[in-house]
This record gives sequence, C-alpha cells and structure tokens, in this order.
Amino acid sequence: MLTFLDDVPDRSLEGTALVRIDVNAADDWRLRAVLPTIEHVAARARLTVVISHKGRPTPGKPLGKLSLRSDAQQLAELTEREVWFVSDTTVPAVRRELKKVPDGAIAVLENIRAFKGEAADSAAFSKSLASLGDYYVSDAFPVLHHPAASVTGLPALLPAYAGFQLKEELARLGSLATRVRRPYVVVIGGAKAKDKLGVLESCLARADRVLVGGACANALLALSGVDVGSSLYERDPELLEALRPYVGHRKIELPTDFVRSGGKILDIGPKTARRFAQAVAGAGTVLWTGPLGMIEQARFSAGSLAVARAVARNRKAFSVTGGGETVTFLKRHGLDRAFSFLSTGGGAMIDLVAGHALPGLEALRGGTQASGRKAASRKTAKKAARTASKKPATAKRRSAKDERSLAPVYDIFFHDDLDGRASAAVFVDFLMSRGSRIERFVPVEHDVGDAWLKKDALDTLAGTPKRNPAIVVDFPYHPQAVFWYDHHPTAFRLPAWQQRFQSSAYQQLDPSYLSACRLTIDALVAGFDYRPPAFIRELGRWLDIIDGARYANAFQTIALREPALQVNAYLEHETSSAKRGDGERDPVHWLIEALARMPIGTVARDRRVREVTALVRAETKASLSLYRRLLDVRGCVAVVDISELSTRRLRFAPYYLAPNAVFAVTIAGRGDDTWVVMVGVNPWKRERSSLDIGGLLTHFGGGGHPYAGAVLLRSRAEVERVTDYFVTLFNGAAA
Repeated sequence: MLTFLDDVPDRSLEGTALVRIDVNAADDWRLRAVLPTIEHVAARARLTVVISHKGRPTPGKPLGKLSLRSDAQQLAELTEREVWFVSDTTVPAVRRELKKVPDGAIAVLENIRAFKGEAADSAAFSKSLASLGDYYVSDAFPVLHHPAASVTGLPALLPAYAGFQLKEELARLGSLATRVRRPYVVVIGGAKAKDKLGVLESCLARADRVLVGGACANALLALSGVDVGSSLYERDPELLEALRPYVGHRKIELPTDFVRSGGKILDIGPKTARRFAQAVAGAGTVLWTGPLGMIEQARFSAGSLAVARAVARNRKAFSVTGGGETVTFLKRHGLDRAFSFLSTGGGAMIDLVAGHALPGLEALRGGTQASGRKAASRKTAKKAARTASKKPATAKRRSAKDERSLAPVYDIFFHDDLDGRASAAVFVDFLMSRGSRIERFVPVEHDVGDAWLKKDALDTLAGTPKRNPAIVVDFPYHPQAVFWYDHHPTAFRLPAWQQRFQSSAYQQLDPSYLSACRLTIDALVAGFDYRPPAFIRELGRWLDIIDGARYANAFQTIALREPALQVNAYLEHETSSAKRGDGERDPVHWLIEALARMPIGTVARDRRVREVTALVRAETKASLSLYRRLLDVRGCVAVVDISELSTRRLRFAPYYLAPNAVFAVTIAGRGDDTWVVMVGVNPWKRERSSLDIGGLLTHFGGGGHPYAGAVLLRSRAEVERVTDYFVTLFNGAAA
C-alpha cells in the first residue's frame, strides 16, 4: 500500500531526503505544483536532495538548455530557502559535493537523465543513488509510467513515501473511476491515437459522450471511409484493427467539418466546435486529454479554444485536463484556472484513467520498506485514537437521519478573516467535487450584534429574501444554517439555540480545534467521505498555526516570509483599509476560489498579494517604531494604546518588544467613538496561564478563545475599567 507523506511522523523525516519531482515543462507550473511537498520535507529533513529531469539528454554530452541550474535558482526564489546546485553527473562526485551543503538546505542534482544507468533502470545505479539518502519521496506523477532508476529503483531500496501532489493526482483522477456527476463528457485529442486507445476502452463504459478530435479522430474517420488525405494519424495495421470496433459507436462523436491545409486536417471545423462546446457546456464532469488541432499555430487552435472557453463558462462541472502541451495552451489563453484540476501528467494521466498500471506507482506500493510502513501505521493509529477521543459526532459516518442529498446551490456566511475564508474555500472544493456550488459569499463580523438574533438573520445579511440554503463557518450558530462548523467556545448567542442544537455530520462545534478550517476539513472527511487535495490539507495546517497562534516566534509574524502569512497580511490590510474608508473592499470571492483551487504559495504570488505584502512590510517598520514609544509594561502585562496609530496594527508586537511579558492588552480606536480591547496570552509563555481569556471577556460582552479574545466598548471610561481589571487579574494570576 502507499504511504503518504502527511501520514509520516516528523521524526521519520529528519535524515537526508531524496525527493523525485518533474520540472520538465515550458515554464515553472510543475515545480510550483510540488512546492508543498518540498517545503514540508525541507522543514523537517537535515538535507533535502531534489532529483528531476528535462528532455532526454545523452550521458556524457553537454546539457545546454537541458541543465537544471535555472530550475535550482527558481526553486530558491519560490521557497526563499538556501538552494545548492550540484552540477556533477556521477554519484561519487555528487556525494562529495553534498558533504559541503549545510544542514537545513536544499540541494538540486543535475538532470538525472544525464547519469549513466538512469534510463536503463540499472539496479547498480539505483543502489548507488540510494546511498545518498535515508528515505525517498516521490512527487513525480508525470514520469510514473516510465521505468527508471530514480522512479522505480529507489522505492525498493529506501523507505518510500508519496508526496502531496501525487496524492492529489490519485484522488482527483481516481474519482473519475468511482463517482462522476453526469453528464460525463470525455474530450480526446492529441497527435497519437495509440496513446488514447486505453482511454477509449475505459471511458466508453462510464462516459455519456466521447468527443474525438486530433489524430485519433483522423484514424476513425479514415476507417469509416472519410477522405482524410495526408492528415496525421498512425497507419499501423494492428492499431487500426484495434480502433475498428469504435467506428460508429453510439457514444463517440467525430468531427463533421474540418479546417484543412495542404491536404491535411489540422483542426475541427466551426460546426463541430459549436457542437463540442455545447456538449461540455452542459456537462457535470469533463475529462480532456489532448488538443483538437495543431494549436502551435493560432489559425488551427479555434476548435480547442472554443471547447476550453465552454469549460470555463460551465462553473458547475468538475473538469480535468493535463499534459504539458494542453496546459501550456490553456495558460497562454488565461484559461488554466477555469479547470477544476490540472494534472501534472500527460501520458501518466492517460494511463491512470485507462486503468493501466504505472510502474513508478507500483514500485511505491510494493517497495516501501517496513520501517516506513510501521511509522505510517503508528501515525494512522494515533490519528484514529485522537479522532475517537473527540465527540462521537465528529468521528462518526453519516447516520440514517443525515442521509440527504446536497442542494445544487448554497450561500455561505463566514467570519471575515483568513480562517473564515479558508473554511469557505474548503466548502468550494467539497461542493465542486459533489456537483454543487456556492452562489453568494457573505463575510460577517462579530459586531452584527442583535441582527444575528433575528430568525431571518441570514436572509437579512445577504440582502435578499431567502433563496438558497445556507452554510455558516467560523461564526456563531444560527438555526437557519444547513451546514454549521465552529470552534469558538462562545458559539451560541441564544440559550434556546444551544438547547435545541444536536451535533451531526452537518453541524458541529468542537473548541478543541485550533482553526475552523481544520475542523471543516475533518468534519467533511468523516461525514461525507470528502477527499481533500494535498494543498487543502496544507491550508488547514497553516490556519492552525495562524488562528491558533502557533508561530515559531514573534519575529515570524513580523517578517512575513511564509506565503500563508503574506496572504493573511493581505487580507488584514484590505479589510482594515475598507473599514477606514480609504480603500475599496476586494471582491470577497476571488481569494476564496483561489485558495480552493491552488496551493497557498501560488496564491501568495498573485500580483495583488505581492503588492500589499510590500506595502505591509513598509508599514510594519513604521508601526514597530510607534509601538516602542507607546508600549507600557505593567508587571507581566504589556499594555499598548494604538488608538491614534495610522499604520499597521501588529498583534504580536508587544511580545516581540517585551518578550518577558506573559499577557498583553491592546486598545484600538475604531473611528466611530468605540474602542476594541484585545486581550491575549503570550503564545510562547502559555504554560504560565490557566485563565480562559475568551470566557472572561464574555462578562464584558466580548468573547474569543481560551488564549485570546476581544471586546467592543463604547466609552473611554469602560476601556480604562476593563484594562485595569485585566492588568490586576493577570499580575495576580502570574504572581
């Protein structure tokens, strides 16, 4: 069986890792796809050795553009880590160079196909290569269908684990064999009919319509008596004989008009393009394997473009495509994000969907050593024990009363911070995988006050009469909600609602969770067999850090080096700017949908986030200077009044400037003659506090978590009274 990286204990990842990836693409999209795996390993390993390839170089010959030197530089920029490039192409020389690499760094080997023995899957070379590391991680889905030493040899010699992207590939592509939303439409194109034969065989049993273009269509047209001239298709007699049973098949649709040049069919015609586009526009699931024409030239790409745009307009469909040529085409036209999933594999995706064995995948399944299996088993057992110790409703599968179908459209209400938006993103992905979607995104703040107590509060806040069933995440309970997940201990505004509430797969409260995002993921997995992609799980991990204040230190919160912290800073900046009235509110849905479709590291590279991050860093500098002047340390409590602060508010600045403080009280004016008093425990000194901060704040009309909370006050006298109360209480508790 496969052992996935997120099931491996950290202690098993402490040695030297050999991480096989695939950067063989026109740009860095494949590298970006595996960044979560590289960063996860690099944060735990003594040394991370990255292995990859480009093209098919001849060992001993100059590499030129096939060198991975530029990819190593790109990896350094993307990870902001120290990355060493090892240019030698013999294992003994590589071993000598790796001894020079400092602990915690990443080393990128030269193109592995330039090493003798790699392409031949040499046992001797595999053994030599394995001697460089303590364990092996594969996140090279695009090459799993090709036997090679670094793909099939290493898993037999080292504890072997599957990376996050590979896990996502198997889950997303595997779902096409287990559950699809109908109509299920398959689009087959590309230059080689032989490669598509397996897809035809496997998909005809499950698909409702199979639209065929490219070389495969040319072959089928020729077999049916259509004059295709000198058009590209494989004329191998055995292949043509294998294709013959599909001529006239009721599910297969061939082009009826063409774009020709020089006696060749080079694209589907406009009538066929409209028919194919209409088919995918009404589909519930779309699988696309290969372009429908010679897309290298614009005049022969109209058919592929029409189909891609139809997929983009069909927001309800689960759509999948892959392969370098198709993805590059989609990216060129800005349509790559329109697909639910972009597989990094081309041939590997086709083989997996067709049900063919992938040698690299079989090696991972059969080659994982006992040590790796035992470690993963221990992790699984611990995870099961933790789940079982939670409330029964959290771990149980859906009971009979919970067996109800999902609505096609929902409205979602979420607390307007990163945890709320990340929780909404989880729902976007979950609903998309089930053929449902969210129509309205409604951010809410705790100061909605009495409006939340109304019976029709959700309809009122949404601004229209009741139209869609509602989801509420990371926010107090409301009986209008169909789905409700929250982790705040003060989650019920009315006692009557709490008395009537019954935990189920659809509604859960669990204050043991650090973030609503992680609770949402676990609840949907346990209650609905949801299979979140790796980057969604990584999103949950980061929200535990951010919402649970589990940072390594106060400096980490200020430096903003990690992508997740940059996205969080972006959201905080945009929210505060809009509240101050000096900036327009960003469309609430773009960030949610981005988090639902791509790793947070990719989201952080969005122009909007990068621009705000640069601005926030500049503001942080100015804020720190002001915090130093405003900070008042009273015993073990750091008090700072930032009511007049015109730059960025820094939640953890008191602990950065006064590291010995156990508690902090921050006073912030809101510009409307109200103040927010924020109270918290130093995250790095929590063992010195047994107080429930959120619970204490409820006595003043506020609330929060055990370690932090806030209250809205309407007079300066109240501010002084609450501040004095907490300073006295905290100094007495810490004495």
